[in-house]
Amino acid sequence: MWPSFTPGLAAARCRGCDHPRPPYAGGYASVRTRLSDMVSMAKYVGCEVCGVLSRGILAVLEDEGNELGLVREEVEELQLDFNLAGARRSLEVVVVGSGVKVAVFVDEGE
Repeated sequence: MWPSFTPGLAAARCRGCDHPRPPYAGGYASVRTRLSDMVSMAKYVGCEVCGVLSRGILAVLEDEGNELGLVREEVEELQLDFNLAGARRSLEVVVVGSGVKVAVFVDEGE
């Protein structure tokens, strides 16, 4: 389930993942970030969303069988594309400049 949003806390949004997101209004949202910012926000601020996303991205990069042709040192700038339009919400993580995309789908009930 997507994290909740508290009105008036726009300034308190995480600089790594831009959460908490505003209430669902349909459509798409896109955020540019850096993998190192997400790792730092997870480690030092305790942002759970950054922790989950950065661990997942790092796991894909560290997988010995990965066919992406990328190593951690080559991945820094990311674009997070939130698709809130359908019954199956999704998040697509784009490694900027590489053409690599990792998509995550969440059922509405989860």
